[in-house]
Amino acid sequence: MSRPLFCALALALGITRSLAAQTSPPLGRDVLHGHISVDSGKPIAGATVTVTMAPDRSYRQTQTDSSGYYEIVFAQGTGDYLVHAVAPGMDAARKRVTRSGRDSVFVVDLHLARTGAQQLAAVNVRTSKPKLYGGQDFEGLGGVEHDPSDDVAGAIAPDLAGNLAAILTTVPGMVMTSSGGMSAAGVDPSQNSVTLNGLGFNAAEIPRSVVAYKSVATSTYEPDRGWFGGAQEQIQLASNFVAPIRSAHLTLDAPELQYADPTSRALGAPFTHVIASIGGADRTHLDEIAYNYGLTASRQVDHPVSLFSASRRSLSQSGISQDSVARLATALTSIGLNPLTNRDGGTRTADRITFIGQIGNAPSNWSTFEDTKTTWTVLGYGSVNRQNLGTLTPTATVSASSRPRDRDLALQGNLASHVWFDRGRNHR
Repeated sequence: MSRPLFCALALALGITRSLAAQTSPPLGRDVLHGHISVDSGKPIAGATVTVTMAPDRSYRQTQTDSSGYYEIVFAQGTGDYLVHAVAPGMDAARKRVTRSGRDSVFVVDLHLARTGAQQLAAVNVRTSKPKLYGGQDFEGLGGVEHDPSDDVAGAIAPDLAGNLAAILTTVPGMVMTSSGGMSAAGVDPSQNSVTLNGLGFNAAEIPRSVVAYKSVATSTYEPDRGWFGGAQEQIQLASNFVAPIRSAHLTLDAPELQYADPTSRALGAPFTHVIASIGGADRTHLDEIAYNYGLTASRQVDHPVSLFSASRRSLSQSGISQDSVARLATALTSIGLNPLTNRDGGTRTADRITFIGQIGNAPSNWSTFEDTKTTWTVLGYGSVNRQNLGTLTPTATVSASSRPRDRDLALQGNLASHVWFDRGRNHR
């Protein structure tokens, strides 16, 4: 290669490198921050902000806090960015910013406009007027209701029969949340409700042997039905029956019927649980008075361990060193407290008694086969729950354990007068 040609190639290569250095932006730490708000200046919390960097199109994403503020950092930034913000119910907004001089902090505030309401096509609904019939004892199920009565006996454990939350688990679409509640179609569990004979009911269970109809509605079916936005559990005590009904149940769960590994046994996991339930429904006084009742009594017994009675293996499973427990005992003894006097709680018992009863005039006269025009019912409910050493665990002392006591009492009265038309259109 001749010397003039070599010099020309070297000069061209130098010019190319110089141009490449001029076109590639210098890399550096860039910070983009600002506020996302509506046109009036009110901040938008939870808005999604996405910043895309040119020319490689890498991006960072974050959400605004309660004041509408966001901040995104690029450790190797090019100085050329596209900021995009979006929030539910709002039109998206974007803005491009570039580095000016040596400035590496970009303040980008965006205002989002509310999305205009979308006009939907008209929807026409036609239906026929339902026929009235006064002899129905319990309302039929709607299109969004479920009847768990037929399947609930085999779907939940016998010791949970009558538990209202357990009955909800048998309904399709119900999902348990992290808080332990049941959600219908993603709605917060606080939007659920329970009704007993059409009135609000706040208890957790009913006696297993009571004669009752149960249904679960997962959305509002009738315009006059409210009190819930997720699921409504409806319980109706039977009052219209032909023959007497009697029922009894006994459930026993003993340690000999349970399996537990050595660690669980050391923690006092085996327990004895006895549940007895009786109930019935009948008529009296010449078939003019109808009654329905249910009673459940249960006792659970176990032997918990405390911080000072737990074995080394049990403490290790809880992340506690036995040496630390010994030092704590020494420190308590030095100030006049002897933690080893009552080192374990002995026997822990949990007792629960639940009763529900209803009495009223019979809704039908089986002698004349006519329905009663005016009906009345009185319903009473009571539940007592007591425990000793309720919160005793291997990480707590006996003196720190609680002894919860719960009592639920309810009284309902119902007076109704029915007016209907029979098939012959005769007023009754």
